[in-house]
Amino acid sequence: MKQKINIFAYFICLMAFVFADKISSSANKIQVDYNDIKYDIRGRDFNADLALRKLLFSATRSDFNFNTRNESASLVTGPSKLNIQGLDFNVTTEGRRGIERLDFSIGNLSFDINKCNIQLIDDFEEPRINFFDSRLNMSNISLDLSYFTLDRDIEDFLRDSNVRLNKITINQATGSMKYDESDKLKINLNGFTSLGNFKVDLIGTVDERDFEDSQFEKFNIQISNISSDLKKMIKKYEIESGEKLEIKNGVLNIDIKERLEDSFNPNLNDTFRNYGEAWPDHEISRMLRDCMKDGSTRKMCECAVDVMVSELTYEEYLIFQSDINDRSDVFEKIVECFRLDD
Repeated sequence: MKQKINIFAYFICLMAFVFADKISSSANKIQVDYNDIKYDIRGRDFNADLALRKLLFSATRSDFNFNTRNESASLVTGPSKLNIQGLDFNVTTEGRRGIERLDFSIGNLSFDINKCNIQLIDDFEEPRINFFDSRLNMSNISLDLSYFTLDRDIEDFLRDSNVRLNKITINQATGSMKYDESDKLKINLNGFTSLGNFKVDLIGTVDERDFEDSQFEKFNIQISNISSDLKKMIKKYEIESGEKLEIKNGVLNIDIKERLEDSFNPNLNDTFRNYGEAWPDHEISRMLRDCMKDGSTRKMCECAVDVMVSELTYEEYLIFQSDINDRSDVFEKIVECFRLDD
């Protein structure tokens, strides 16, 4: 009788998702506990096996809303927990070198969410995180690549580095992530792996509309106890990029904050010097980004921006935006820039 009730409940839920315009659900407590799960998947081009000793999921004070009319959804939960123990997954497929096999295993993974408030709006294409506070703890993670071919560029890089990554392991890793209503993001990760010990610290304010306008107070990656394979890869990277990665007392520090600032908000007045009046760097950076978003090459866009800042003062540019006919000579030079690759 209980099985019939469950089947009926699943059927009602399926019909609701297919035909309803709006769905709302709430639960004071949810708990799912599975043991000794096995899946055997056979496809035309691959075979996969999954075995899971234990899966536990619990959540409290959960609310879910789904609206097909304005194509939006929201999820709010109180304290929740996901625990995975003894996961073994392998997939076999036909690759460039014949039959290939990938093996992945998790000894233990615990993911705790203290609070979560997430929305999907505008045809489900724009995620909005209002609040998220979580902690992660995992151990004995293994990825066996002995009989698996990676992407060709990665394979070439590893071969030139004289490295063969047969297996990657994470002995222990912990982390936390917090995102609040003021768009403040904090991430902390610590991992002990077969390649080295990693520590990641990030503090910043995220611009959800344009990530490139995000501001970071701190974004640093620190690698210690560096393995011989990773040292070879670092050396190969230095040769290819021409960038020297400084290792002090066996520790490699990478300041991602500085790299992002150079990428998102470069000092473009150093690049575009032929102008009559100083332009705000952020405005030049914005013009370059917006131009490249439309699919134009960097060469084309740098040419167009150079024309703009060399021919116009910033005040003239503001007028030019509303009336391009006033400076048709500038417009014609910009058009020529986009014929560079023709």
